[in-house]
Amino acid sequence: MKFTLQKDGKEKIYSTPTFVSGLVYRKLLEMQKNEEFPTNDPDNTDKVISLICEAYGNQFSVDEFWEGINAPDVNDTIWEFVGFVNGVKKETKTNKEEDKGK
Repeated sequence: MKFTLQKDGKEKIYSTPTFVSGLVYRKLLEMQKNEEFPTNDPDNTDKVISLICEAYGNQFSVDEFWEGINAPDVNDTIWEFVGFVNGVKKETKTNKEEDKGK
């Protein structure tokens, strides 16, 4: 998972952390259970973004995420994160090529 934020007037690319705590997964499960999931509710969306911040070692805040992300990328970034934490692997050309070799 990779996304770009504008921070301090510069583009900064954030790549998938090598380790994401199981606690982040647990918090996401709680949000799903309580239906506090990003819909059209800004407060619930902020909660998911807060988890993104936590997963990335708090290198940016919720406000910095909102201020720095390109608006058309918001939903894709959130859902890619949710899938990543839930263990969903994004299918890539490399994965498809590996499957052909089996």
